Amino acid sequence: VISAVNSVYSLTLIGVSTSSDGKYVTVAQNNGKIYISSNYGTSFVAYGDNSSWSGVSVSSNGDKQFTTRTNGYMRYSTDYGITWSNSLVNENLRAVTINKI
Repeated sequence: VISAVNSVYSLTLIGVSTSSDGKYVTVAQNNGKIYISSNYGTSFVAYGDNSSWSGVSVSSNGDKQFTTRTNGYMRYSTDYGITWSNSLVNENLRAVTINKI
């Protein structure tokens, strides 16, 4: 997955996380975008607001996704990465991990 993303977008990976079965793949890149795949990494859709991403994490079934930004709020999605919202956390976070939700 990582080499496929890099060959398509020619960017540096900031973080990558997958659902437990690998169907949902979320990649944070150094261009301020998040790339999300719902087909095992075959193709990706770009989301994002040109933030400086520092980490990404996907729940075991892929429905919940979290990203951290070095310049502000942590963002989250509860619909497989289709829409994103700011969390109440406003810190310079560098990483995020999802346990069981």
